[in-house]
Amino acid sequence: MKLGGSTYTLPVKIQQVPRGEIIRGRPEDETEINVADALITSGSLIFGCADLYTGLLQAYRTKVGFGQEVTFMRIEELEHAAISGLYIAYEVHEELGSRGEERAQKNQFGETALLVDIKTEEAVINVLRTAHVPIELISEEHGIVEIGEAPRFLGVLDGLDGSSVYSLQRGKARYGTMLSIFSSLAPNYGDYLLCGVMIHSPKPELFFARKGGGSFVVMDGEWRAISCSGVMKLQETTKIYIDDYFEVNRELFAKRLAGFNIQSAHSSAVHYTDVARGAADAALECTRKRNLEIAVAYGLVTEAGGVMLTLDKTSLEHRHYRTFSQDKHTPIVTASTLELADDIIRYIAS
Repeated sequence: MKLGGSTYTLPVKIQQVPRGEIIRGRPEDETEINVADALITSGSLIFGCADLYTGLLQAYRTKVGFGQEVTFMRIEELEHAAISGLYIAYEVHEELGSRGEERAQKNQFGETALLVDIKTEEAVINVLRTAHVPIELISEEHGIVEIGEAPRFLGVLDGLDGSSVYSLQRGKARYGTMLSIFSSLAPNYGDYLLCGVMIHSPKPELFFARKGGGSFVVMDGEWRAISCSGVMKLQETTKIYIDDYFEVNRELFAKRLAGFNIQSAHSSAVHYTDVARGAADAALECTRKRNLEIAVAYGLVTEAGGVMLTLDKTSLEHRHYRTFSQDKHTPIVTASTLELADDIIRYIAS
């Protein structure tokens, strides 16, 4: 077992069982521990359950015998690495200043990346590497990055969402770094472990969500729980963000909702964090470019009480991240409540 750079041997009997089964036991006992593909349970060292002697453990072998070495990471360590990476991305943003606006290189999508895009992304990657997080990262500027010999988590990373806003109003308008980590290499959207968005300006705000633990905003070191607005009906006052960069959004959403309170912040990081904190009621976007922003937004919005649906009113929860609409522009309705999402879909379909 490897934890925080140390290696131990678990004194437990381990047997392979169907995925998802859980039992409880103290690690010092010779307890049978269920192995469920990549997930097993074991006593006090896992997922912050030091006094409960129960919880999920991320194992990095699917078959483990008695006395064999097992590598795992506590959710607390994973969260610490993710949050540290996002804060260091902010520090990089500050250190770069105007140099961040320099054009650097073409990314995998054929777009010209700014220096700040590359350096903020590198900051997160380097922190995860230093923390020995066994992860495969899908990133906008660096493509696929594998950390460790046997990655077990999937991460999604956008170094700076809202680059056009950054170029025009660096330090004045809002944009941010987005990161999500999932529990396996082939997850559904609902399999997130944690999601984070660091809004860099005009003041630093960290938005963070953990699976089953709610959504929060961190300002000046203070954590505050956030939730969606709770608006249930589409009205003229309903605040709706629309990503007007893509034609499908302009034609389907902007034109049909003309006359309503629609606007664009030109940054998905802003759209989704505003919905999660209750500052906006809905965000209407579409899938694109490996769905990096949507993959981060799902956990943050869901933990805040909101929903993310396709136009057939199907939640993204059970959609497979790697296969769902990676190369298409599929409309996605994000709303503070299921009722509001239904109302929006009904209106644009009429």
